[in-house]
Amino acid sequence: MKHLGDKISNPISTDDYKQRLKKQLWIFGVSAAVLIALVLLIVLVLVPKIGRLEKQAQEQEAQASSDEARMRETIELFEKDDYEALKRNATDDMIPFLTKETLQPAKEKIGSDWGKRVSFGDFSIGNATQDGKSYKVGEVIATYENVSVTYRLTYDAEGKLAGIYIR
Repeated sequence: MKHLGDKISNPISTDDYKQRLKKQLWIFGVSAAVLIALVLLIVLVLVPKIGRLEKQAQEQEAQASSDEARMRETIELFEKDDYEALKRNATDDMIPFLTKETLQPAKEKIGSDWGKRVSFGDFSIGNATQDGKSYKVGEVIATYENVSVTYRLTYDAEGKLAGIYIR
C-alpha cells in the first residue's frame, strides 16, 4: 500500500509533465480560438448595423433639413401674400383656399400688424396617414415684432402643400 507521502515525495515524471502541459496548452489554444471567433463574429454582425444606423441617421437629418426648408419657404410666401406661388406648390384640393379672400381674414384674426419676423422656434415634423394617404405635418412658432404665430403645415407625399393652419 502506498502512502500519501510517497506521492508528494515522488515528483511527476518528465513525460507526465509534458503530456499535462500539452493538454493544458491545447485546451487553452482551443478556448482562445473559440473566443477570438466569437469576437470576430460579433464585430462582423454589429459593424454593418452600426454603419446602417449612422447612414439612416444622416438621411433622416437631411430629410428634416429639407422639410424645414420647405416650411420656411411656405411661411415666407404666406407672409408676402404670394398666393400664386403658394398655389404652384399646393395640392389641387388646397388651391381654391389659397386666396387673399380666404387667408387675409385668418391673418387679421391674429392681429392687424404683425411686424417683421424676428425668429422661428424649433420645428416639429412628423408623419400622418389619412384616408390611406401619407402626409408630413410640421409645426413651428414664428415670432414677429408684435405677435407670435403657430403654423401647422401639411404636405402630401409629393411635397405639395395640403394644409395650412395658423393660430
